[in-house]
Amino acid sequence: MNSLQNYLNKKESIKPIEFNRIYLAKEELEAVLNCLLEDNITSETITEKFERIFCETLNFKKAVAVNSKTSAYHLSFLSLDLKPENTVWLINLSSVHALDAARYLNAKIGLIEVDKNSFFPNPSLLEEIINKEMKENDIFVADYIYGAYYKFPFDLLKSKNIKIIEDITGILGYQIANNEEIEELKIGKNSIIQICGLYEDDIITTGKGAIILTESNKIYKEIQEICYGKYRNFNKIAYDYLLEDFQSAMGIHQLNKLGSILTRRKKIGQKYLEGLRNSHNETYFTNPMLDNYHKFPVLFNKPSEEVQRYFKSLKIEVQKIPMPLHKYLNYNNRDFPNSERLYNKSFCIPIYPMLTAGNVERIINAIRGII
Repeated sequence: MNSLQNYLNKKESIKPIEFNRIYLAKEELEAVLNCLLEDNITSETITEKFERIFCETLNFKKAVAVNSKTSAYHLSFLSLDLKPENTVWLINLSSVHALDAARYLNAKIGLIEVDKNSFFPNPSLLEEIINKEMKENDIFVADYIYGAYYKFPFDLLKSKNIKIIEDITGILGYQIANNEEIEELKIGKNSIIQICGLYEDDIITTGKGAIILTESNKIYKEIQEICYGKYRNFNKIAYDYLLEDFQSAMGIHQLNKLGSILTRRKKIGQKYLEGLRNSHNETYFTNPMLDNYHKFPVLFNKPSEEVQRYFKSLKIEVQKIPMPLHKYLNYNNRDFPNSERLYNKSFCIPIYPMLTAGNVERIINAIRGII
């Protein structure tokens, strides 16, 4: 009887593992407080500093920080002169922010289904779509979904005069990885615009926001002119999309520890991969040295309600993967069977730097416990 009571007491004392916790240190909090105390909320000086440091840290040329990822896509599409007759091509598991921004401009939407057992399209299918369906001045969004690496056919896209935007939210930081193989891939250098989300569950965060990156002075100037701020062109329609200075103050300090954030994420992701080898469950990460593990979806061979109850009983918070884009457009689920399977069977498990080794081991044991 005493043994049972001890077991129940021990189980009750186990601390919950949250799905996400923002990796904020004392320095970030002090930077935000100083910004507020000095009335630097909308001066743009801290935001300009954040843009400059972002470029210096990650080897980009020009940056514009904005208040949301949807804003970033909207401004990017406008700068690329997206028209209703053009199509924005998106992988079905891509960011909904890109879809919403394309719909703001009444553009056509082309959804590309992912391959079986993959976060990305079958390479042959993607090449066929590029050759047969994409037209000059269409836009293709190359999204490194969940922080997984994928070899996009950039040369083919460029030969067809398709405008390319790379969403580097999940793969952020490859530039400081000190790995020759990664450097040769030139992630983020194959497109005219790159976009990086800065939300609370992104690799670095300003609470909410995004940053637009480009090598083009023309695009950079166009985006500045149609965004509120001191560079606005008053003869053009502009959008109130500025990132606040206190958010940028947080972002600067997040950049300072990007290396340690990435190292910890990769270590946790690789531990999960090891744990999954001895379980009945799976994930679709295939490049341990290249993948960033922005999110970590696991497919379970159990009904989703049962999986949720199981993890809840163990005090481990998990979340469904983001909803595939075809559902927002009310397209037939049967036309996207692989996305549907992934959505119905997957949950993202916690993966953030503040997880302890004990937390990671608890999560791995939980995954192995589902039979």
